Parts: sequence; C-alpha cells; structure tokens
Amino acid sequence: MKEAILNRPWLFILAGYLFAMSAWAVMVTIAIRHQDTAVPIAVPAKHP
Repeated sequence: MKEAILNRPWLFILAGYLFAMSAWAVMVTIAIRHQDTAVPIAVPAKHP
C-alpha cells in the first residue's frame, strides 16, 4: 500500500509535465505560424 501511495504523486507530476510541454509546443507552433508577432520568450535573452 505504501508503494502505491508514493507512486501516485509522480504520476500527477509526470502528467502535468507532459501537459505543460504539449501546451508550450502548441504556443511555439502558433508563434512560428504567425511570425509577424514577436515571441516574448526570446526578448529577455537578447538583453545583456
């Protein structure tokens, strides 16, 4: 029983991680399709 309880949080973390990565991938694809709009993530990287 203890192993099942300890393994449950990792499943939620993994599911949330995969969901976040998929959502980020969708945002990147939309940004690439609409190149006229600047990507806010790439702006801070240019600053020294």
